[in-house]
Amino acid sequence: MSTSSIAPNNNGKEDARPLLKACVIGAGPSGLVAAKYLLHNTSSISSDAPRFDVTIMEASHQMGGTFCHKVYDQARLVSSKFLTAFSDFRFSASMPNHPTTVQYVQYLEDYAEHFDLKSRIQFQCEIVTIQDYDDSKKKEEDDDSQGYWVEYRDLKQEQPIVNKMEHFDVVLVCSGLHNTPHVPLDTISNHDKFQGQMLHSSQYKHASLFDHQRVLILGAGETAMDVALRAVQNPTCRDVALCVRTGFLSVPHNLAEDRPLDVFITNLFEHAYEHPWIFKWKLRWHLSTVVIRAFLLLTGSSVGFNQWACPISPVQRGYHIINKSHQAMAHLNVPIKQQYGLWGKFWMWVYGETNLRPIHSFYKTQVERINDNGTTVHFTNGQRYDADVIVLATGYQQQFPFLSDQIKQDHQHPCRHLQQQPTKKDSARNNGVGVDNIHNKQELSFRHAQQEDLLPSEHFIVSPKRPRLGFIGFVRPNVGAIPPMSEMQVMWWLQNLQGKVQRMDNNHDNPRRIPSYMVLGRKYQYGVDYGNYMHRLAEDMGAAPTLGCLLKSPKPLVALYTYCQGQAHIPLFRLVGPYASDECMATTTGELWDVCCRRGGLENFGLASVTWVSLWMNMGACVLEAMWGLVTLRRPQFFVRYG
Repeated sequence: MSTSSIAPNNNGKEDARPLLKACVIGAGPSGLVAAKYLLHNTSSISSDAPRFDVTIMEASHQMGGTFCHKVYDQARLVSSKFLTAFSDFRFSASMPNHPTTVQYVQYLEDYAEHFDLKSRIQFQCEIVTIQDYDDSKKKEEDDDSQGYWVEYRDLKQEQPIVNKMEHFDVVLVCSGLHNTPHVPLDTISNHDKFQGQMLHSSQYKHASLFDHQRVLILGAGETAMDVALRAVQNPTCRDVALCVRTGFLSVPHNLAEDRPLDVFITNLFEHAYEHPWIFKWKLRWHLSTVVIRAFLLLTGSSVGFNQWACPISPVQRGYHIINKSHQAMAHLNVPIKQQYGLWGKFWMWVYGETNLRPIHSFYKTQVERINDNGTTVHFTNGQRYDADVIVLATGYQQQFPFLSDQIKQDHQHPCRHLQQQPTKKDSARNNGVGVDNIHNKQELSFRHAQQEDLLPSEHFIVSPKRPRLGFIGFVRPNVGAIPPMSEMQVMWWLQNLQGKVQRMDNNHDNPRRIPSYMVLGRKYQYGVDYGNYMHRLAEDMGAAPTLGCLLKSPKPLVALYTYCQGQAHIPLFRLVGPYASDECMATTTGELWDVCCRRGGLENFGLASVTWVSLWMNMGACVLEAMWGLVTLRRPQFFVRYG
């Protein structure tokens, strides 16, 4: 249900566009950028975009989301400032490449101030339920035009707290990935007999927790590595161990001084101007894999950057979400390298690991039970460890407890990415348990998937049945950042709401094919390749840059190189399309051009060489398609998406 309202616009004329009441849930990065686009919903190619009266509901007392409430000592972003910043509000040049969480929260504060978002935030408002506006009347199928009832608690008021109900035309769920800790105590026998301290990583704040303790950390994500580092660097900590069930791929977030990892990815022939045959068979990814493995081998290991402990297989482009918290890796290497005699000692000398305290690893196993003595931990492979502190760095569950059953039911679609069948590799990942003996095949393929609520089908943003209910900021990038993905998602959602999106992904209407951008390692059910995902959304709304439009820019060669040989930075997707911006063009030919230049001559030559090989692969595919067209009398498509 929309309401029409006439108000003066920026030119002093009456604005007859419809006014919609919008509820944004969460005041973290995703919620703030969503609110910004709703309030400034202007399009360079459309004058009929609706206006929004925005309310941001935040359960806590301050903005920032997980960057405020689930941070720990010396926490820092592992994505660079160049990738993480929003398109039209960049970090200052003086900011370090990887800001601290305190600096990032200040950035969000400044962003909210700049775009006048603070007055829209209702702090300490806890969402209770979201349900259809009128459940008593039979609505037409695939129609949510009446909007939603949002029930919430205002925690600021005095007791007793009374739930309030308010109607909104549209709702954007931006509540974040890190709300419900995954605490798998049901898999640990006698966990209640543990005499030490057992806590989830979300409760960890400072390394003093580890004073005079023997520490066991369960998990192998970036948080687990950070906690392990703080423990081993605590001079009074007695011992540190890490339990890793399946392994991980470790590459540092900085490959060298002033060279962030996430800018060493290109667009041309990898996400853009890629022939459908090359795209289908992931030939560019296979080519990149050869280069990646050769590079890793130069670091002393082909399974990760100087990674000797806890590898995961296969190490291929597009398979894994990379663990970029790397500093603890040196401590994990020590016990492994010591087993390789002079060869291991040589690499310990190369990396200065000879005097480091070790972190012991329990690899390809998990905790089975706690002994009756209350301190000895038994693993499924028969090993043991005596612990005083156990940190469960086991991640979070994706849950939306406030959604009504009907809304959740509309998300129970035949998810393409959940259609994958278990393979022999899945059997190996599950400690040799045979595929036929595992009844829960989705749990086999994805990280605690059965305990999570589903995301909708359309790019995991919206369901066709509910175009007015969007989910922003819930996909996981392999080498990227969530905030710019959230910005792209809300642009796509707004265009979809207006019926101006044309799905270009050839797989989206085939329930037996997974989306082209899915990470193939299957650890997360919503893990995506960052650049591929960004480009597919941009193509749907005509925002993917073309070579022709770049050549028409004020600095054509600079813009062309920055896009073709640069990472999929968010300003690149505002050079054309509904949200085109001169400011973003200036960022592209200024800041982002400098990022490419600072990678260094050797690195740029290597990236250009891979692009050159990709060019010939794509040209070869075009020739073969043309020849096949002559035989079958079919018109070749070539790079039809880029027209």
